[in-house]
Amino acid sequence: MNSELSWEPRLLAFVCNWAYYTPSERAELERAALEGDRIVRVPCSGRVSPYLLLGAVQEGYDAVLVVGCEASVCHYREGSRLAQERLSALHQFLVYLGLEPGRIHLFWRSPIAGRPFADLLAEARAAARALGPACRLVRSGEP
Repeated sequence: MNSELSWEPRLLAFVCNWAYYTPSERAELERAALEGDRIVRVPCSGRVSPYLLLGAVQEGYDAVLVVGCEASVCHYREGSRLAQERLSALHQFLVYLGLEPGRIHLFWRSPIAGRPFADLLAEARAAARALGPACRLVRSGEP
């Protein structure tokens, strides 16, 4: 079979601890991890460094997600706003570097009317398929 046809995007998601906190929502995250997507729980979306996001793209993840609470329900008050500012600046930097800013996604979620995590993954996966596989940048000393 053609390897291009069998290609599945590699996804990495940084998920705010408060965005998905009920047992059923946590089970949804675990299900995504079992299906091969990498899930990293963080205390707040505002704690996700742009350096980590850039490193994920450098490591060859086809899509990187940051999932946080809507600003009005952020447990840390300014975390969502900080994440938004950082991602906006990072997107501009990615364009400057010649990389696709569409590989990094920011999603807001409200516990009251939240989208299922599978929907967020599907949206990011579709965007990654449209862009094609990401290039893994090899560092000096690596094979």
